[in-house]
Amino acid sequence: IRLRHKYHVGNAETLLILNDGYLKKVYTRNGLKLLSCSGKSFPWTNLWNETICQEALKISCSNESNETIYGLYFSAHWCPPCKAFIPQLIHAYDSIRKRIQFEIIFVSSDRSEQSYNSHASSMPWPSIPYSNITLRQNLTECFNVRGIPYLVLIDKNGNIITENGRAEITEDPDGLYFPWRRRFVYSLSSRLLPKLQRFPAVVLFIEGDQEEELELAEGVLLPVAQQVAKTRSNALYDLLFFIAPDDCTSDTLRQFTRLTDDTAPLLTLIDIPMARISVMEYGIHITEKSIMNFVLGFFDGTMKFTTIL
Repeated sequence: IRLRHKYHVGNAETLLILNDGYLKKVYTRNGLKLLSCSGKSFPWTNLWNETICQEALKISCSNESNETIYGLYFSAHWCPPCKAFIPQLIHAYDSIRKRIQFEIIFVSSDRSEQSYNSHASSMPWPSIPYSNITLRQNLTECFNVRGIPYLVLIDKNGNIITENGRAEITEDPDGLYFPWRRRFVYSLSSRLLPKLQRFPAVVLFIEGDQEEELELAEGVLLPVAQQVAKTRSNALYDLLFFIAPDDCTSDTLRQFTRLTDDTAPLLTLIDIPMARISVMEYGIHITEKSIMNFVLGFFDGTMKFTTIL
């Protein structure tokens, strides 16, 4: 279950080729397809980084540097959400490029070259030629694109920075926090709920939603989150940290996890992939030390859980 969520693998038969360290780097998602190559060039690292990503980045017309961030934008003319998203993406693109080296490359899912031409003409960035079907399909497979519009940000070596480009732009339309690298502590919002479906998370429910209250909560969570990230950088799965202000999204999460107690502040560990939740014992003051002890109980297997039915 942990591996399926970590690598966005559904129920279909899939063979991932990973590095020999701590399962952090995906060499290719197309292991089954490439087995027909009789093992030639195994572990097919060039397919993942050089042959596919580098071929795509050659389409870029920007002055490439080591700092350039690239966005691969998967879209199609027949997709209404794609058309609706383009003005937002263009606005963010123009705003970001005033400050940071950034280029987008359009990867089409159009069903005809005429539709492709029409769609591509509405965008100010380069695109993969419609005729290059192989590259477009390989990119779709490499980044496990399961729906459009889809925007993934990568560096010049094809390393993924974020797979949630569309959601990030919706919440940060001017790209002020670009390139939206992973944070140690998140403030819970509706767009971040999918993260909870993939990874266990420490969630601190607080009373109110004012900036001062959020800062106080982050002050006790951040040192723990940083320590966990440092000591468990090679772990099989990530442990996320969230502050849940008193709002509709937090109410939704409470209802989903059957957390009937509306006490705040309240420290929980919500593990949706394993359908379970743990609440820190009542009466314990929420401090950096008590949070760390709570988290250590999760790692050493002594934490007591309630099943999420």
